[in-house]
Amino acid sequence: MPISPIRLQLAINGSVIATAGFEKFGVLSSILTWVRRNPEQISEKMRQDPKFNEEEFLREKLDVNLGGLASVTGQHTWWATLQVKAGDVVEIRVLGEGEFEEAARRQPDPVIPRSEGRAQ
Repeated sequence: MPISPIRLQLAINGSVIATAGFEKFGVLSSILTWVRRNPEQISEKMRQDPKFNEEEFLREKLDVNLGGLASVTGQHTWWATLQVKAGDVVEIRVLGEGEFEEAARRQPDPVIPRSEGRAQ
């Protein structure tokens, strides 16, 4: 397993979900997000879009994300995105140097072209 100088570990209700890190350079983050949208803010333009799903748009959401950006490759990375509920205990542990898990999902950053080069 690769070694990271600093790691973030996500646990929910005492169960470790994932341990994130990068070998060299990167950005690690964990975000807890609650969303409830006002139905009065839905425009006619939104409703006319065939891809718009009003029920999904208005669904209340509460989730936690453990992810980051691999600076060397320019890839956004995700170790976990999970729904949580009121009463759940969400812990983010900051760990020192050690092993970390491979990201579950990666996606190139669409803003920074690969040809611009990356810091090594």
